[in-house]
Amino acid sequence: MPAQSGALLKQDLSLILTTDNKPLISTTYPEDNSKWIGLYPKLMIETQSPVTTGYLIFNNETIKGKSLDPYHLEFLLHKVLDPETVYQAVFQVEAASGELSTPKTINFTTVRIETGRVWIEVFANNKSKVNVFKGKKLLKTMRCSIGDINHQVPLGTYYTHDTGDSFVDAKNSEGANFYIRVSSACAFQGLIRDAYWNIKPQFLNHFGEPVKRSNIILKDEDARWLYENTSPGTMVILHK
Repeated sequence: MPAQSGALLKQDLSLILTTDNKPLISTTYPEDNSKWIGLYPKLMIETQSPVTTGYLIFNNETIKGKSLDPYHLEFLLHKVLDPETVYQAVFQVEAASGELSTPKTINFTTVRIETGRVWIEVFANNKSKVNVFKGKKLLKTMRCSIGDINHQVPLGTYYTHDTGDSFVDAKNSEGANFYIRVSSACAFQGLIRDAYWNIKPQFLNHFGEPVKRSNIILKDEDARWLYENTSPGTMVILHK
């Protein structure tokens, strides 16, 4: 190739360009045509080669995935799904070069909620609240306080286990009535009390606002109702 002056390179210069391979989604959770999927599932994908970004198209929304490592991404939905309903999810990933995968489409059916089943929904946002259902019927709505940005509750679907009519946090010289363990990092509880079992004023006066605790804090009468009307194994869905 001559320059503008007409001069030629003294020797030929050869370049080899190699295009990136198209990334491939190898595994999805749930798998295509899965049944009995929970009402707030963590959707996940695995790829055959490293990727930097992934997207989920679901109910006319595009959700960006959370990278667990270069081969795995996780997606949290924006709302709880309806029971016994067929949903479609479309995944696509992007390699560091910008190369996009072929979209992968799956369909799945959510679990049935029996008429007598009690389950709990927690809204972990700036208008935090707890809804308790029996089947599809709303039994009770309760205000709550949840952790601030440094003490966020773990989003997802959990099942209650340990319960008690009170507990003591010796490290902080405080405690509360009526606790229900949701996960290793989170539980329902009544208002926080000091070593003399008096309610700490800051938690009462600012009830409903974010707190520097990881639990879901209810008024004592609501914490007692939840303690008396649920049993270990109750499904709890925590979402924004």
